[in-house]
Amino acid sequence: TINLQKGWHNFYICFDDFYSFNDSEAYEFGLVAGKSSITEKGYYAGHGVPDTKEKNKAYLLPTDVRGTNPQYGIALDDLYSRLGDLAFEQTTVFLDACFSGISRDNESVNEGLRGVEIVAEEGELSTGNVVVFSAAQGNETAQGLQEEGHGLFTYYLLKELRESTDGVIFYGNLADNIKRNVSQRALRLKMRKSQTPSTNASENIGDTWRNMTF
Repeated sequence: TINLQKGWHNFYICFDDFYSFNDSEAYEFGLVAGKSSITEKGYYAGHGVPDTKEKNKAYLLPTDVRGTNPQYGIALDDLYSRLGDLAFEQTTVFLDACFSGISRDNESVNEGLRGVEIVAEEGELSTGNVVVFSAAQGNETAQGLQEEGHGLFTYYLLKELRESTDGVIFYGNLADNIKRNVSQRALRLKMRKSQTPSTNASENIGDTWRNMTF
């Protein structure tokens, strides 16, 4: 676990579910949009899926949406656009999901497409100050570590955060270490599949994201 000494009331945590704002919360959240002093961090672990009927557009797949109807999920490019439009000083997303259509159990999330790994169109980071740490690239599978109770990406993300000695973690070092550890460990797992985490930033940030800190 990670010790959150302050600001715990600003976290919303959901397990196998989804969180929705009520009207008053949505109003309050809308009031902070555009305030440059705010930093936001989001984390998602779950299924992603490509919509094969819409040029393999990438969607996050909530628990109440079937893989046969990805259009009812959360379009990744729409999510990025909305986060960018908030115009916070810094928005960071940690995404332990893949969009190949294959689950951690090596089964198809897109019913009817057995064992087919698809390269999804994952969307662009065109607005705002958004940095996205992703668990996998292209048609790779975001694998799990059953013995640790985490996804492979999440395990090494938490490991880096726990082992920080001075309390400051540069994004560049975080990205490099996660990529190295995950890609090496993935090939030793049962599935023996490549998994290569990536980090992308919106145009406003460019390569300066590497000097940002957690």
